Amino acid sequence: MPSPGQEGVPFLDDITQYPAGTQYAPTIATDPWTVQASIIQRLQYSQSQGNQGLAKVGIAAYADRPETWVSIPAAGQVLVGFAGSDYSEPEDIGQIVHRRTMDFSVGIISRVMGYATATGIGAGAILEGVRTALMGWQPLGCSRLWVHQRDDFKGRDPKGTFYIYEIIFRCWTEVVESDDPYTLVNFQTGIINATVNGENGTETESVNTESGPL
Repeated sequence: MPSPGQEGVPFLDDITQYPAGTQYAPTIATDPWTVQASIIQRLQYSQSQGNQGLAKVGIAAYADRPETWVSIPAAGQVLVGFAGSDYSEPEDIGQIVHRRTMDFSVGIISRVMGYATATGIGAGAILEGVRTALMGWQPLGCSRLWVHQRDDFKGRDPKGTFYIYEIIFRCWTEVVESDDPYTLVNFQTGIINATVNGENGTETESVNTESGPL
């Protein structure tokens, strides 16, 4: 039976509610937050399968700067956040189609800068664990993930306790205009009787409306 995080396995929006083997097609299957959830599941799956670079680290969704994360396990913390999208010029093939290229930031926080020490793994090991788990893996409905240009050292936290690194992953999907776009409701000319509660009790006001879109 397939497990969450394996290639080709569909993902639920709520990563804590995944029933193994369930087919699921969310309304917008490739929205960034669904893909973000699937990336987190992939890392958790890789961790459960013995990825030494992810051993005992925390893995969570977080879009803010990594140094603002407050609860960091002894082994370190991995934080996944949607970092933005680029859209191609539209193709008009009867419907408007864009290629949407999405970036996902993976922040790494560790008390140790190097690869490993006697006290545990370091930021270097976590970085490689993240890279091997995600590079080339394909979220449902998207291209395979690749590293966007670089990973780098972002600095230390204000107290100088942790080392912070970041690696950016990128993938693309197609977005198509809706077959049933939302329509604007028109006001109709007429009188609306509105009840107003005021200091002098309850009274009725007449309000004129004019035709036109919202």
